[in-house]
Amino acid sequence: MVKPTVFIILLISIVGYIFCKNSHFTSPKFSKSNGYHTFLLSACYGSGIFVLAFVLYWLCNSDSDNYFFVGFLSPLLINIFNDIAPSIYVPFWFLNFVQVSLIALSLSFVTPWIFLLLAMLFSKSTKADVMYGAFSKIADTDDLSEFSSLFFLSNETGIPIAFTLSNRKVYVGYAFHGAKHLNDIMVLPFKSGYRCDDELRLELVTDYQPIFDYLLKNEEDDGARFLITIPIREIVHASLHDFGYKDLFKEHEVPKKDKKKPTFISRIFKNPH
Repeated sequence: MVKPTVFIILLISIVGYIFCKNSHFTSPKFSKSNGYHTFLLSACYGSGIFVLAFVLYWLCNSDSDNYFFVGFLSPLLINIFNDIAPSIYVPFWFLNFVQVSLIALSLSFVTPWIFLLLAMLFSKSTKADVMYGAFSKIADTDDLSEFSSLFFLSNETGIPIAFTLSNRKVYVGYAFHGAKHLNDIMVLPFKSGYRCDDELRLELVTDYQPIFDYLLKNEEDDGARFLITIPIREIVHASLHDFGYKDLFKEHEVPKKDKKKPTFISRIFKNPH
């Protein structure tokens, strides 16, 4: 039979998990955690929330005349338990624990929004700015996905990023945001192309800029329909790509090697008939 302590630990972990996923200063690191790291973070934050819930519950009922004070939901809970299991005696401590758990569960949803509002108030910034700051503080650590530091550097300098994928496809554009699990990244491409097989030179084929200019001129939309989702696992290389130095690089670039023309003998062996 499963011991009651197992359910208590599970409940504490669930409360901590909800808080860590919703809080702006814990969600970046928590989303990349796994295994016992996720459990320990959930248990630690959940324990703190349960202590806070117990204090709030005690403050609301500290003036009670009963030694084992009973919360405001106790009559309702007693009626529910009497209807479900009338032969089972429900002790006061269990009623208190249920109500403390409900308060803790509510705090796991409410406190992240309170912390976010306080951060917006003290920093005098928007929600997006607060979230951006929370991510940027740990961009250079292992707590975020790959290329995170490059993402923030691109935002600060205004220079797009060239993403080279495992199939040698290349997208040059701005990284907007990633999925909540931090495994994908959304990119608004300016140009796209590929790296050639022989020298891995960047060959740009498609130019999206005229399309964006047309959409903005006609006020159709902001180009969001052209956002591309790139899985992090498919990115083999990424770097800032400043188009302002394109001509300077071409001036000092080694000329592209010409493919050798097939000789008469090789043509005969290739096409014997």
